[in-house]
Amino acid sequence: SGGGYGGGGVMQIQVSWSNPSMVKEIIPQIALLLPVWAITPSPVNGAENVKQTPTLMWTAGDDAVSHNVYFGTDAQAVQDADATSPDYKGSADLGTENFDPGQLEWDTEYFWRIDAVNDVAAGSPWEGEVWNFKTADFLVIDDFEDYNIGNKEIWWFWVDGLGYGPHGDEPASAGNGTGSAVGDETTASYMEETIVHGGRKSMPVYCDNSVTAISEV
Repeated sequence: SGGGYGGGGVMQIQVSWSNPSMVKEIIPQIALLLPVWAITPSPVNGAENVKQTPTLMWTAGDDAVSHNVYFGTDAQAVQDADATSPDYKGSADLGTENFDPGQLEWDTEYFWRIDAVNDVAAGSPWEGEVWNFKTADFLVIDDFEDYNIGNKEIWWFWVDGLGYGPHGDEPASAGNGTGSAVGDETTASYMEETIVHGGRKSMPVYCDNSVTAISEV
């Protein structure tokens, strides 16, 4: 069940089957629906060298109105956990697909599970798979995973020569007066999403000293 791909519409797919000895045949249409369970964890499943103060994020299940969060250092305990277990960390309302586990230990593997919940839907809660990541045994200055369009744009924090417009209660900035530029406005997060190290994002930096003497962020 669910609203379908794209939030309300129903997408259709047609698949054909043929080989040299068979006449081409159309397989009947099927509807494409978003999964009802939580997906796309951040940090990515199996990530290593994660900073010790991560924000866990995920994409909501299609029918979810909230998500139950489970987090701990024992994979089996997280797998078996319910709302009475020590690894249960509470419920996150729809629109708040993130959890702050606080300061974590260095060089330690953590496990987490997100269950999608809708008390009026059959099959709820939809138990998520157990994801894992390992924290770094060194300090991470910035892993760039949390930057996104609209709520935490990269140039608000890594100031370049281009500056930025006003946002929230913050005034516009003219930049740092150098020939540098950070971010990539062609991606969905304004971050580099292909050339990465141990995650989904990195910070693109461009330098141009043709006008100014230096380029720095």
